[in-house]
Amino acid sequence: TNTRRAVPAIWSGSWSEPLEINEPACNGAKTYQATAPTVFEYFRKHKDRPATDCVYVLGDVNCPWQFSKLGGYGTEYWPELVQDGQTDVERWQIARNILMELHPSFLLLYLPDVDHGGHSGDWGEYTRAISTADTIVRSLWDTLQADPIYAGKTTVIVTNDHGRHNDRTDRPHNGFQGHGDGCDGCRRIHLLMVGPDTRRAHVSTIPRTIPDIAPTVGFLLGFPTEQATGEPMLELLLDRRTQ
Repeated sequence: TNTRRAVPAIWSGSWSEPLEINEPACNGAKTYQATAPTVFEYFRKHKDRPATDCVYVLGDVNCPWQFSKLGGYGTEYWPELVQDGQTDVERWQIARNILMELHPSFLLLYLPDVDHGGHSGDWGEYTRAISTADTIVRSLWDTLQADPIYAGKTTVIVTNDHGRHNDRTDRPHNGFQGHGDGCDGCRRIHLLMVGPDTRRAHVSTIPRTIPDIAPTVGFLLGFPTEQATGEPMLELLLDRRTQ
């Protein structure tokens, strides 16, 4: 329920502990490195694809976390990392241009403004960021459906790396400002999956965790995630043999 563990779990499909490192390229600043192969590395290695076909739009950060340097995977399979955009709207505009110009097979778009709004303690800022993120998701879907390369054959997955604290009796109505413990609000997150292989209007009751995301991506795009501990969320998918 904290970003340092949850984001690498989205990448790698496991709860592997990230390695704290000092990055020379960031003037020795502290950052983290994944200690298991990431979905980017799995995709590029097994599908033999260039970095331009596997894009991570992160936004303007000082020293980005790194992907794995494991033998058999590592830097030669890292994604195209795009560090432009100060706001979620700017990140989405950059991602949209990449989708339209490069048509990558796999793109991850990071939208951190909801988390920033929560930490601000300003309920209005927080809810506005949620509304903006919702609008971006709809715009993303509409953009894909209007493009002949993506329309009818592209899946969108939307999730968050953690929740927010439940309201506390000693601090009423400001539980949303933080996260990171074992309360239900922190542990329960959302996942929306939409696409031609996804069951329409289905609400799953099967408990799942973050490491199940990467194997699901691998299942949809046809590559293994052999060091992941999660499992594909097949209950969300159509059985094409009966369709």
